[in-house]
Amino acid sequence: MSSHESDFRTDLMTTLLKLFPRGRFLDLACGHGTVSILAKNLGWDVTGVDVRTKRMPGVEGIRWIESDVRQFQIPPHEYDLIACLGLLYHLELKDQLDLLARCATMPTIVDTHVSLAPTHEELGYRGELFDELGGRTLEQHKASGTASWGNIVSFWADEESLLRMFADSGFHATFKLTPGYMKDRTFYLCLPQGA
Repeated sequence: MSSHESDFRTDLMTTLLKLFPRGRFLDLACGHGTVSILAKNLGWDVTGVDVRTKRMPGVEGIRWIESDVRQFQIPPHEYDLIACLGLLYHLELKDQLDLLARCATMPTIVDTHVSLAPTHEELGYRGELFDELGGRTLEQHKASGTASWGNIVSFWADEESLLRMFADSGFHATFKLTPGYMKDRTFYLCLPQGA
């Protein structure tokens, strides 16, 4: 990701975080903690979750939790806002649907790639299977700080299917940032019933 794209994402997240009253913020697959720290500095009570704790900055005032997001418990209504940034497209479809359903009672910001040339259909959703190895060995893949965790193939839905996945998972409305900041990637704000 270029520094321009990174700056754009940071500026956009600042804007989105300011749209909501401060409360409990969950940053799934928080990585280096950039968004977690940003949210904390804006007054949110932040929990950052990632399976790779080596990257977490350990900044005080944030709960840093080591966990695979597929196993992390997300009780209904537990958080006031959830960030799912750069995560969904690293998961298999069944894990995407499960994660979205666990988030669907809370406003959720999703930043993800979509398939521009679907070649695969699964559970009624069109998209493509993405090779997470990308020419690397399994050992190189496991050592990567940004690749999938526990799967070597992930699912990239086309946009129509992605929007249906949000609705089928229980979100009431979804708003898309247009134009996207990449040809095949943008932000979606998914809102629960009553939001």
